Amino acid sequence: MSDMAITIEHISKEYPGRRALVDVNFSVKRGRIHGFLGPNGAGKSTTMKIITGVLRPNGGSVKIMEGARIGYLPETPPLYGNMTVINYLNFVQQLYTLKVKKNLRPIDEILNKCGLIDVKSRLIRNLSKGYKQRVGIASTLVSNPEIIILDEPTVGLDPKAILEIRDLIKELSREHTVLLSTHQLHEANLLCEDITIINKGEILMTGAVEEIRSKISGTQQLEIEVEGLKEESLSKLEASCSVEISNRIESDRSIKLTLKAKEGGDHRAKISQFFSSEGAIVISLSERTLDLEGIFKEVTGVRHA
Repeated sequence: MSDMAITIEHISKEYPGRRALVDVNFSVKRGRIHGFLGPNGAGKSTTMKIITGVLRPNGGSVKIMEGARIGYLPETPPLYGNMTVINYLNFVQQLYTLKVKKNLRPIDEILNKCGLIDVKSRLIRNLSKGYKQRVGIASTLVSNPEIIILDEPTVGLDPKAILEIRDLIKELSREHTVLLSTHQLHEANLLCEDITIINKGEILMTGAVEEIRSKISGTQQLEIEVEGLKEESLSKLEASCSVEISNRIESDRSIKLTLKAKEGGDHRAKISQFFSSEGAIVISLSERTLDLEGIFKEVTGVRHA
């Protein structure tokens, strides 16, 4: 059995006067949280609608692991405000029953998993946005899907609701493969094991977060703080240690440097020895790693908050 839950191959989508997706290729591994990252308008929602069959592509194919059901939550959940939470979920279940005759998930189990027991008898229109999002996620579980696709699941929520939805997604990932789109890089950094970066309808990079970080980082980058460093010593640093000074912050007592190696390998010991020989005291020395925001900026050149 393949370890891929979703495989997208050469997907393209065109609208009059605009190409929304251009030769999109990526895969989502079973049992993982996969982040689909990109600025607004990059093509995330279009891709997700194609995966779920809501839209037809102009070319390419989508392969879903054999027998898998998909639960899909669009960016704006299709909720009925005049229904209670439990009535709405029962309604969704009845719709699925028309096509799927067995293995639907019990509503009480869904209410409990999504933290909706206490509000199950309330009208949806009277719920907070965070609880409405919970109801939307709960509706994706009714068919007992192997794959859950969430389009911008935390957009517009307050900080408390974001934390709660984040915890819920982590909980769901224990039983389901999760593909979620977001333009919030911090959110993906906390949740995702794998990421795909899309911009202007084209995939820029895809893979495990650590693999992508390694590819982007390339040669080693170091951050160091030293005391007692002479200016003439600083001028010798780049040539002596094969590094480039990319940032420099001075204070009354110390100087902080960001260094980028000009060649491969670990340069920490060499740099420590250099400063010691120059009579400087190393206060701290650490390897700099890119978070998802740094990766996104490196790959796309888009400055993103």
